[in-house]
Amino acid sequence: MAAVDDHPLLLHGISAHLEKNVACMRLTVIAATVDELLADAPVDVVLLDVRLLDGSTVEDNVRRIRATGSRVVLFTTEHRSAVIVRAMQAGASGLILKEDEDAHLVAAVREVHEGRTYVSSDLAEHLVSDPAGAVRFTPRELEVLRLRATGLAWKVIGAQLGITKDTAYDHVKHALAKYQQAVGRVDGPADLLARVVADGHIDAPEHAPRTRRSP
Repeated sequence: MAAVDDHPLLLHGISAHLEKNVACMRLTVIAATVDELLADAPVDVVLLDVRLLDGSTVEDNVRRIRATGSRVVLFTTEHRSAVIVRAMQAGASGLILKEDEDAHLVAAVREVHEGRTYVSSDLAEHLVSDPAGAVRFTPRELEVLRLRATGLAWKVIGAQLGITKDTAYDHVKHALAKYQQAVGRVDGPADLLARVVADGHIDAPEHAPRTRRSP
């Protein structure tokens, strides 16, 4: 078994726990990135942290690991359903939340090693099955949502993307309709923006420009 996480103390703690309590299971490879992991020979099961400091996306990391023949168990503090759903759709076989009990880790590795899936808790099950996480936006819809989330006016968004402000707004209306179809009531574009950030479809903006939003 291998693990990819940029918190080495956590991985060494897992290794010590397995060595002490699970005779048939060993953490043989510890890596901070998937690039580092792939430098070693493939293993049966890889514990993968969803958020790594190298800027990689979890879905790309899952695909790269799966391409070697290894199975993937997500091991994370991530609670945004869209991020988890993308990872599962990319080929991950299990999900353990880092706040879950240690026994879940052992159970997950055993189940996934045997070709089954494993989800560790009610919260984890909710993240995997949340309809909000499964909503799919077009690349242009996501571009407009990201720019709008920073506080840019529709006219400015249109200018940046080479479209009219009305077309920019239409993309958000289409995105809003998708979310409403999936989860029910959404109270307009502002509520949509809050939801797509909270669910992980787009990241929270690091800063918002001073450009005033237009209605």
